[in-house]
Amino acid sequence: MDYEEMCRILNNSKASKEQLRSALATSLGVEYVPASKEKKESIFNECKAHFFRFYANETGLTYSFSGQDAKALKELIAKVESIVNFPATDEMVVITFGLLLEKLPDWYRKNAFSIPVINKKFNEIVSSIKQSNGKGQSSISNSYKEKLLRDLQS
Repeated sequence: MDYEEMCRILNNSKASKEQLRSALATSLGVEYVPASKEKKESIFNECKAHFFRFYANETGLTYSFSGQDAKALKELIAKVESIVNFPATDEMVVITFGLLLEKLPDWYRKNAFSIPVINKKFNEIVSSIKQSNGKGQSSISNSYKEKLLRDLQS
């Protein structure tokens, strides 16, 4: 690009940002690499899609997403970012969000499987996951444990 062409681009009121950037780079003597046209999917959309897939696999239903869910998901992503021990890259946040869903306690899956509930009960859920991590699920039912406890107390 020569000087005259750069001046023509600069004086053209309809010049695109790409043309102006290219002219500026040439005048500064640096190489200009145009931005990639492909858009990277946002963390929000990746986590939303991950939740939809997981919800459909667990329930066989399509999740009805509302504004309340969007707000809760945004807050939930911020909470997930805060518990990531590594630098919170987009990829790590999405992976951690997926693990949160996979390790979600059964009670939440069966009785309260929604983004607002997971967001609201985040600390309890993470605590429950940490407590059960590394422990196999007990084959002893809760009713048997309660009966045994009552028998021992009497």
